[in-house]
Order: sequence, then C-alpha cells, then structure tokens
Amino acid sequence: MRVRTLLITPLIASVALLSVACGSDSDSDSDTNSTQRQAYLSAVKLSGVTFADDDEAISVGRKICEDVKSGTSMSDAAKSVSQASNTAQGAAVVGAAIGSLCPGAASEMLPDSSDLPTMPSIDLPG
Repeated sequence: MRVRTLLITPLIASVALLSVACGSDSDSDSDTNSTQRQAYLSAVKLSGVTFADDDEAISVGRKICEDVKSGTSMSDAAKSVSQASNTAQGAAVVGAAIGSLCPGAASEMLPDSSDLPTMPSIDLPG
C-alpha cells in the first residue's frame, strides 16, 4: 500500500503541474471560466472516470479543491473520488481539478523550485 501511495502522489503532482502550465493564472472559485471548465472535463473524460453529467464532475472537482485547500492530502483526495474505479483514475481527477478549477492551490501544495535539490554540475572535457 505504501508503494502505491509513493507512485500515485508524483502522478498527481505531475498532472497538476501540467495543468497549471497549460491553464490560467486566475484563482476564481465562483465562476470557473469556460476554458478551465472544458479543460477539466476533457481531462476527466480522458481518465476514464464516468460521472452522471458535467455538473456532477464539476461539483466533484470543486469539492476536491476545497478539501485540498483545507489540508487533505492529494492521495486521500484521489481515494475519495467514488466514481473512479482505481486510485490512478482518482489521481487524474485530482490533478485535473487542481490544475483547472483551483490553479492557485497548486502553488500552495507543490514545492517551490528553490526548495528542490539541484544536480551537481559536471565539467566535461572538450
């Protein structure tokens, strides 16, 4: 189980980073613009998770945003997506929600690049 968590968490972070890179800088929780909404719905459909309708999918995504902003781990949020048949699908929904519906949350959850270790430089002869 621990190994699965170690594999799923980077997946969620990767999807969130890609979504943020392609998304908007807006952090509006009230009316998600149509581009962000469509990006989220497209990512959810590609993940294979089936919702009753788009409104249910958006509702789940907004709930994920609220949960993650209040301290729920991304891994636990992925497990809470009851419509997903496995944790990987749940992780895809979480990543899509973070990147499209609450992009401001990604900067709060993901490490600042200055906190990441750097690779030592290697001088090559030549």
